[in-house]
Amino acid sequence: MTIEQEIRFYFSSEKLMFWREKLRKFEYRGQYYELTVMYDNPNPAYTFYAPSIDGRLRLRVANPIGKDLDITKRRGLVSWKQRIPEFQNEKIRHENEIEFNFNPSELQAVQIILEMVLKCPKISSYERRRSHYEGDEIHITLDEFPFGLMLEFEAGGNVKDAKERLTRMITQFGLNFQQASIYSCDDMYRALCLEKKKQPKPDILFNDPDMPCL
Repeated sequence: MTIEQEIRFYFSSEKLMFWREKLRKFEYRGQYYELTVMYDNPNPAYTFYAPSIDGRLRLRVANPIGKDLDITKRRGLVSWKQRIPEFQNEKIRHENEIEFNFNPSELQAVQIILEMVLKCPKISSYERRRSHYEGDEIHITLDEFPFGLMLEFEAGGNVKDAKERLTRMITQFGLNFQQASIYSCDDMYRALCLEKKKQPKPDILFNDPDMPCL
């Protein structure tokens, strides 16, 4: 199981071109439209959403878009991601992650296994457009969510070295740890709903006319 170390920042959608320009000096790895569905344990006694577990079972399909349109790059993914408790409130998130890829043509079979065989209840879903970049041993993603943008920096390796590399990278962008968020995308969505007095929905979609925005 891999340990991910990452730090993320949220912005309004109006900052899209600003951050794209900032990212031009890094190696561009393509843009994808992603739909992610999250499932829970079929046994409520062991729900993945309990604070003692705090994990996410995710089914995702990613399709290349724009100038990167190439159906051979489509991919399906099943992943398990779990926050490491001792780092829960730190700006650099430490998470255990395990994943495997599958051919998107087999999506229906994977859904049948999860939903009809294992009886995993669907909890929520979200859409995003994700652009990938690489630089200085850091993987950078710029996500366009229905409610706004998320800029994320991810480093592998040991904790101390990764923190130093992440610190150097975010400094290049004029950012600092105080500006970072500990919220996942669904946490941010719920926080925006609360702030703007809207009822949260299980699916975070681009065509939602009542979407709260950053």
